[in-house]
Amino acid sequence: MTNHLIDDLRLAIRGFRKTPGVTAVIVLALALGIGVNSSCFVYISGLLLHPFPYPQLDQIMTVWESPANQPGDRGAVAPANFIDIKERIPSFAALSAFRPWNANLSGIGDPERVQACQVTPEFFAVLGIQPALGRTLEAEDAAPGTAGTIVISRGFWSSRLGSSPEAIGKTVSLNGAAYTIVGVMPEEFNFPLEAEMWVPLTFTAAELHDRATHSVSILGRLKPGVPVTQVRAEMATLGRRLASDHPATNENRAFQTLPLLELVDSYSARFLLTLQVTAGFVLLLACANVANLFLVRLADRQREIAIRSAMGASRGRIVTQLLVESAVIALISGAIGLDFAAWIMAHRSIPPEVYKFVGGLKTAHVDSTTVLLTIGVSLIAGFLCALPSLSLVLREAASVRLSESLKESGRSGSGGRARSRLRTTLAVFEVTIALILLIGAGAMVRTFQRFLTMKTGFEAADLLTMEIALPQPKYAAATLTSSFYQRLLDGLDRRDAAVTADEAADALFIEGRPEPGPGEPVPALRSVSGRYFETLKLPIIAGRAISPGDDRDHPLAVVLSESLAQQYWPTESPIGRQVRLSKKDPRWLTVVGVCGDTKNWFSTQPEPRAYISFLQSPEADATVYIRTHGDTAQVAAAVREEVHRIDSAQAIFDVKTMEQRIADETSGVRAASNSMVMYAFIGLFLAASGIYGVISYSVARRTHEIGVRMALGADRGTVLRMTLRDAVLIGAIGLGIGVPIAFAMIRTMSSVLYGIIQLDALTFGALTVILAICAVAAGYVPAWRASRLDPMTALRNE
Repeated sequence: MTNHLIDDLRLAIRGFRKTPGVTAVIVLALALGIGVNSSCFVYISGLLLHPFPYPQLDQIMTVWESPANQPGDRGAVAPANFIDIKERIPSFAALSAFRPWNANLSGIGDPERVQACQVTPEFFAVLGIQPALGRTLEAEDAAPGTAGTIVISRGFWSSRLGSSPEAIGKTVSLNGAAYTIVGVMPEEFNFPLEAEMWVPLTFTAAELHDRATHSVSILGRLKPGVPVTQVRAEMATLGRRLASDHPATNENRAFQTLPLLELVDSYSARFLLTLQVTAGFVLLLACANVANLFLVRLADRQREIAIRSAMGASRGRIVTQLLVESAVIALISGAIGLDFAAWIMAHRSIPPEVYKFVGGLKTAHVDSTTVLLTIGVSLIAGFLCALPSLSLVLREAASVRLSESLKESGRSGSGGRARSRLRTTLAVFEVTIALILLIGAGAMVRTFQRFLTMKTGFEAADLLTMEIALPQPKYAAATLTSSFYQRLLDGLDRRDAAVTADEAADALFIEGRPEPGPGEPVPALRSVSGRYFETLKLPIIAGRAISPGDDRDHPLAVVLSESLAQQYWPTESPIGRQVRLSKKDPRWLTVVGVCGDTKNWFSTQPEPRAYISFLQSPEADATVYIRTHGDTAQVAAAVREEVHRIDSAQAIFDVKTMEQRIADETSGVRAASNSMVMYAFIGLFLAASGIYGVISYSVARRTHEIGVRMALGADRGTVLRMTLRDAVLIGAIGLGIGVPIAFAMIRTMSSVLYGIIQLDALTFGALTVILAICAVAAGYVPAWRASRLDPMTALRNE
């Protein structure tokens, strides 16, 4: 058996070396199909299968609180409830609470904002990662009154501390407090995503009894052998007990326990799976193309196979030889496809901000999982490519047709109608798949163009944005916060500048009307400074904008967006009406104006918004908008200088133009769009080459017939039309099958991808016509060559 296999390998390699051109085309087609699938495997492995690099990932759980009747509404947990979970749930080997904490770093160069996280000491044990240097946090570090300690990321250690071992014991300042570095985590540790520092989370005496403020997230590691169902049952029992013991805060609330792996971004997952299905179409198209080329090779080898059969070779030996040839070519193509996938990964363009929101993206690479999947897909693809040839060999062997081939001439042994039908069917299949890919790519491109050209409601050009977060307790008093931002705006009075902060609203309560029902829109609430609307060029439709005079000494004012005003006052003006935005705040606000809508780039729908005065509701964390008319770098430097003049330890961060922000937010859709375009071009190339191959082979086999026709008086135009007719027929049938399938695919893509995928009839028709032209052009070249044949040469061809 081994000797037979070695002989088959040698024969396969010898055969491929005899036809290097055809072999190169086969390898290229399969490598492209396998390569795009391998690149998808990389992202699926990184983002869906291994988004977090922690051992026994299936044992790491997250715990959430939610209303009992809304289990899908996952929220943070109250500190006192966390204490009860830690003490009363025996299924957890370790349990930790954490909450993100963005802090101002000083003492190392210029002040800057860093992403930190407050964690209880068990945090690192839950995730199962040991420090690369020093130690992690211990129970003593979280004791009240203990000097601050901190664990830093490897990225922070290398970029700010020069990877010095002497960093252990060094002191840094966060929000004005001193913290001593005790450990450095390894490079792969980045939970929460892109966190740079971890400091002890110490609960105050009030927090230890607080069940109303849901402020911490929970991670837990199950004990070995404990199933998820068991811990969920224990959590449900605890939830009922707390609801009975503390009805004021815990009644009608429940705990949700979910594996950390299930928190993979559903948006990314749907886009990835859509791309994987599309990549599968590319591979099917490549397989059809290669299967056609295998049929051509089989026809050329018909006499060889007939001789081997006559000499006693069984059907099994012949089939084995064909399978070995396809496996060899598939594995070679798979290796090249892996290189292609690695090249795609090396040339990917992902904004750094995206790494903070998509787990596994930063570490996605060609790993062992990708290699194994690629090998498996390569072998499957090789079998699919050989399947039409195998079916013909088995059919002809059963009818003793192979032995009859010994009596046939090369001209007449073309393989008959069965081969011709198979080749034509495969070419039709290629056109159909190519149309599906082309329409899918067109839909993604049109969707992305719509995002880029959508009118957001404000003018994004020449708008610079930056973030400021004032530290606590230094700016605990609202007067200190508003004073800081007022001084900043006064220092920037030569420019259009504004300060904003997003807040939370419960609903829009209107004086004299019943409370809004559960289905009514909840406005997004934003506090804005006096020149916000002028800075963003957001139009005021009725009334007035928030002004610098709307301070704490004047009545509370609110501006509503047009869609929100239309929702509640469709036939009258809301100006002068009294509204509330929070159940807890009994104060009424007066509607002083109606402004234009802003639109969400993803849904393209107007966002119902309410705008209140920043001076009447100041926030420590705010965004600064500046309308620029020159070099944005100089403007940013001037703002930073102004901030340092007010507070030398204060940092600004995330300095970007609004256009950059939009580009970062739409980068995922842009990447999907670019991938679809690449798939479509590959599909178009494969479909065109498939039609070209079919028509070229047909011309080669009909050379003698063409010579006879021309000798009997057929002109070049007649030969051209006769030959081109086959290409037109292939294209017409493929498009006829592909159009309804592509239309159904667009509807499916739109349903899977949150309704954002749309394709207008004009683009659909234009892409169909483009593919039709490519199909005709692919058939025209061999048809034109056939029409230029010399009749005498054609007649001598046997």
